[in-house]
Amino acid sequence: MISLSAFRRHGMMDATMIAGGLAVPTQKERPMAKATRALSVLALLAMSACAADAQTFAAGGKPPELTPGPQCSPQQRQMVDEAIVEARRRLATAITFVQTRPEDPYIRRWFGEGQNNLVLKNLQTTQQRLNQSQQLTIHCNDPQTCRGQFAYARRSANLLGLCRPFFQARFEGQDNRWGIIIHEVTHLAALTGDYAYQPRGAQALAKSDPSRAARYSDNYEYFVEFLPR
Repeated sequence: MISLSAFRRHGMMDATMIAGGLAVPTQKERPMAKATRALSVLALLAMSACAADAQTFAAGGKPPELTPGPQCSPQQRQMVDEAIVEARRRLATAITFVQTRPEDPYIRRWFGEGQNNLVLKNLQTTQQRLNQSQQLTIHCNDPQTCRGQFAYARRSANLLGLCRPFFQARFEGQDNRWGIIIHEVTHLAALTGDYAYQPRGAQALAKSDPSRAARYSDNYEYFVEFLPR
């Protein structure tokens, strides 16, 4: 596929280039033929660019421009649903980890000493709420509420709001889409709070105040996101 930059670099009138079987016109061609062929090549390049954007987005790249909410577009809703499904799966794995490896130092790294029972309860409660996700009110990219954050939750309305950075996030690694879902749903289901942010702050909280770490949303998100496989 010839890129648009290559198209400009070579010049329409300087050489003949082949793009999917369409020739860019040369000096020798008649004006009408040149104009017709030029339009055909530009259309082909535009379609190729759109196809490349779609492939980039499918691979976890930057998504297309988002429609202002609060109603979710079909594309946004698909992304949310995929993240919810993965969040359920990852939570199930985390629950099994806590149940079968209660002395593992990985649990203490995120929650400190003596918090296993509460951690397990909160993971299970969050999973149960996600298993009933059809009861959640979900808003997407609401201009009245989104101010640069990934997402937000409102317990009184059983509301999960997802903002532009959520839709631009990856599907793996720190602060990925399903991890953000887990973070916000712990607010709704386990009544967690926000006391510090980022993995370093969450781990420091586990050392200094384990009981608070076990009630902190970021600790659950990062515990599940970085869970050993």
